[in-house]
Amino acid sequence: MPTQFASTTQHTATSARMFARPLTVIQATGLGRSTIYRLVADGAFPPPVHPKTISLS
Repeated sequence: MPTQFASTTQHTATSARMFARPLTVIQATGLGRSTIYRLVADGAFPPPVHPKTISLS
């Protein structure tokens, strides 16, 4: 079952979050690394989350 990524322009506290490694995101979206980071800068793609900032509580 393929994973679908929604284009997000707003981030809310109630939005579902999925964490994936950059290579997985590249393979799932078909976008290049620089395109993904450009979309992040434009606010059209969620920013990367570093492992130390993830809270499991």
